[in-house]
Amino acid sequence: MPLMVERIEQGTVIDRVEAFAGIHVLEILKLVPPASLPAHEESKSDKAAKARSSTLKIDREHRIALVINVPSRHMGRKDILKIEGREIKPVEANKIALISPRARLNVIRGGKVVQKSDVKLPAKLEDIAACPNPSCISRLEREASIFTTEKGRLRCLYCERLFSTYELVV
Repeated sequence: MPLMVERIEQGTVIDRVEAFAGIHVLEILKLVPPASLPAHEESKSDKAAKARSSTLKIDREHRIALVINVPSRHMGRKDILKIEGREIKPVEANKIALISPRARLNVIRGGKVVQKSDVKLPAKLEDIAACPNPSCISRLEREASIFTTEKGRLRCLYCERLFSTYELVV
């Protein structure tokens, strides 16, 4: 059965996202509220709920399609995201690489793919994710976290511990 998702004229298609990771990609791009925030939270009228919702800075301007767990020749199963009217910035591509290192970004203009690029972890990541080590100085003193990449894993510059990308707090 073919996929029936409307094409976009301008924006980004994020292809080859690890199966079931698409919603997490939307969360880090601030296109949906984090899963930890109940969906009904934003409709509450109390002041605390409104304050939490306003600090999230959720992008509500763009139409989004998320296709989950579809067959893929390259990966077996994958997710696909289409974001109308928004191109992914390099720092956002780095965040996507943390979640789904095989993802591919397709920039769409005038209904046509004008650029394809695979995400990749840079040699050095600064202030993209928090160190998972609760006693790391970067967490205790609210320093900007810095990681270097080593064979697909990340080493914290401060505590020198090695982590997988799945362990990071994005």
